[in-house]
Amino acid sequence: MSTLPANPQVATHELRCVHCGKVQETADRMFRCTECSELLEVVYPEWASAPTEFALRLKQIWRERRGTSLPENASGVWRFRELLPQVDRQHIVTMSEGNTPLVPLKKAARELRLPHLLVKHQGMNPTGSFKDTGISAAITMAKAEGFSWVCCASTGNTSASVAAYAARAEMKSIVLLPAGQVTAGKLAQALEYGAHVLQLRTDFDGCLKVLHEVVRKFPAYLLNSLNPYRLEGQKTHFHGPGDARRHVHAVRAIAATDGDRARGFLRPRGRWDAHTPQRTQYATCNASHNLPLKSADERRIERNGAFRDSGRSDNGF
Repeated sequence: MSTLPANPQVATHELRCVHCGKVQETADRMFRCTECSELLEVVYPEWASAPTEFALRLKQIWRERRGTSLPENASGVWRFRELLPQVDRQHIVTMSEGNTPLVPLKKAARELRLPHLLVKHQGMNPTGSFKDTGISAAITMAKAEGFSWVCCASTGNTSASVAAYAARAEMKSIVLLPAGQVTAGKLAQALEYGAHVLQLRTDFDGCLKVLHEVVRKFPAYLLNSLNPYRLEGQKTHFHGPGDARRHVHAVRAIAATDGDRARGFLRPRGRWDAHTPQRTQYATCNASHNLPLKSADERRIERNGAFRDSGRSDNGF
């Protein structure tokens, strides 16, 4: 007998350490494990026994929602809310993020000898960045937990996204930026959306250190990528293309950047591939001098099925 609830939205989630596996009784303000100080991830115990029929039913529900006018259904994040932490509808903060187009690249496909090549244009999110999907999920959790202030350290995209979504949620935002290292466009966005912007004479890491002190001494909710709920929003990138095209893609590739984006994209892999008739291969890529995924792989800190314990990644990295 399945342990899944009759209503999928009532599924509970837990925060678990990606290193030692300890389930956290309460979340640390910096989202660190109380046992070993490593990062946390969101897990859903009830989904372990999900039958194939359940996954197929969800796909149908998600497709039907595309034609409705409810704000949460118009979101490319919250349309897939059965796979996200449960929150009351009134707390959802959305600006229809994630509904970015799939653009066919015919010339590139011919040069690569591929039958089809599609690019999901994440630059067409509300603030012009893929960060919006993660911020929508994380700031929703902040609102649900009763916070009125949110904060981040940034070099551009995150600051604009945090400021915009805080304004949308009627919350106040604090943004710490390294002076002289942020583009005028992104700085203008943060200011225009009403954020309290502080430019510090340091680099990004220095801003992050100051932010840690802000979070510990002031009731502000951290929205940097240390927050595991951001990955929950970013993982919906995985579902959007298949939902729109109504089939599973043979190969999906993603730019890894600092590794968080790829982790978010790959989070559903282990649990979702088991419920699809066709397996999907994954590839990640980034600059040769920036190897966060390889480092994570070697340290064996990834526990959600995205990487093997050692050797070459099974996702083409």
